[in-house]
Formats: sequence, C-alpha cells, structure tokens
Amino acid sequence: MIDTNYVTLEQFPKAHKEWGDKGFERINKLLDDAVHLISVLSKRDDLDYAGLSEVKSQDNKPVVFINFDNLDRYYVDEKDVKDFKLPKLIKSGL
Repeated sequence: MIDTNYVTLEQFPKAHKEWGDKGFERINKLLDDAVHLISVLSKRDDLDYAGLSEVKSQDNKPVVFINFDNLDRYYVDEKDVKDFKLPKLIKSGL
C-alpha cells in the first residue's frame, strides 16, 4: 500500500503561499493520478510513497514523485498524466 502525502496548509504553509487552495487541489489530484499512472504502466507492486517535489515544482507546474520500496523514483507532472506516459525511472543505486 502506498503512503500518499497530500499537501495541506498545516504541513506545507510555505508552499501554500505560492500555490493557494486551488493549487493544492491540483497537486492532490496530480498525486492521485500519478499513483494510478505509475501503478498501471510500471507494472510494479512495490510503490511506497508519493509526495510533492517542492524543488522540481515551479512556474505554476506541479511535479510529484513516486518512490518504490528500493527507493527508485519517478517524477510525474500533469503532462505525463495527460499523455498517459511513463516518465524516466530514476534508479536509487542501492
């Protein structure tokens, strides 16, 4: 079971100043859509954690990450979801 870290004002007050309520709605929808995309297209069942990438999100374009048990990672944006395209896998090196 994946642990999805939805963005809230309490957890991300700095990000909320940038994104606002509507932006947080977009990010939380992207988290759900990204988990679905990766679980279907990666054909892996070891999804572990999903969250907002505050570093990669910029210019009103949210990016979330999906980690696996072995710490492999996908970064997913709204275009990946719209195109139903598997982004490049970032290997953990473990």
